[in-house]
Amino acid sequence: MKGKSYALLEEVLSTVDRIGIDNTIKTLRYAQKSMSDNSKELQQYVIDVCASKFGFQAKLLRDKNYSFSSKKNALAVLCFLLSKNCQIAQNAIAYLVGLDNTNVSRKIKLIAQLDNGNKLDKELIATINSIQESINNFKNNLMPNE
Repeated sequence: MKGKSYALLEEVLSTVDRIGIDNTIKTLRYAQKSMSDNSKELQQYVIDVCASKFGFQAKLLRDKNYSFSSKKNALAVLCFLLSKNCQIAQNAIAYLVGLDNTNVSRKIKLIAQLDNGNKLDKELIATINSIQESINNFKNNLMPNE
């Protein structure tokens, strides 16, 4: 970790030498804002693609009165994929999907422990892989330099 921290500091100092402190700060702020904006777009895309893959509208994910088994699977997959792709905390995921933190944690663990030998789990894994492929394509178009 020290090697990476040192490399980062060297790069920042080099940038300051080349373009000055003010421009370095502006560049860092712009990059941070850009990443934040892209993260919101990615979060919304993950929500939309999960809902459509499971066959219902995204707004029904937060509806407490609308409950069925595919919604439970969709919420579990959604929590897992938001955690994996958006690097946001579980409390932020809980807010996005309308659950509490403990349920988010439980759903992420549920997906992480799927068994490829079980037929139902295998189908869910295939769905997750399909959604992940869509997310990867979206990320490549959204953030081509990453």
